[in-house]
Amino acid sequence: MKGKRYSTEDKVRILREADSGKSIMEICREKNLSDVTFHRWRKQFGQMGLNEARRLKDLERENTELKKLLAEALLAKRVLEYALEKIMSPGAQKADGDGRRAGRAVLRAGCRVLRRSRASFWYQAGRRNDRQQQMVARLHALSDAHPRYGYRRIAALLRQEGWRAGKR
Repeated sequence: MKGKRYSTEDKVRILREADSGKSIMEICREKNLSDVTFHRWRKQFGQMGLNEARRLKDLERENTELKKLLAEALLAKRVLEYALEKIMSPGAQKADGDGRRAGRAVLRAGCRVLRRSRASFWYQAGRRNDRQQQMVARLHALSDAHPRYGYRRIAALLRQEGWRAGKR
């Protein structure tokens, strides 16, 4: 049967009981411990007080969190370095089959690190026809002429001029 898992404070309390005069065998029987475990604890925590044990536990927890953060940061750095080397232009990716797969794997990790969607990387806006380009030019002209107007008011002005702007 697996024994109870003791916290650092509990271990120090048990060791202090032994220092107060109880026999080691008696304590081990009460707490369901082996004498080997007791002596290992004594070697590990020795003359440590209860406050010191708490501080040790807090430091160990903090150290674990810092190690995780460092590992994540190093991984992110390595992924970005690799991505800078491997991500090629779309034309080169189409020519290179294996590199394309490797580039996509790196891109996936790089986008995760940068918190960007992969769709935004691959998205290519469609070409605008002449009519749309004229409307965009007019939109820019109106927004330059009326810098305080928001998108709704600019869209209303465009509609007044006969453009199909916004939802209809």
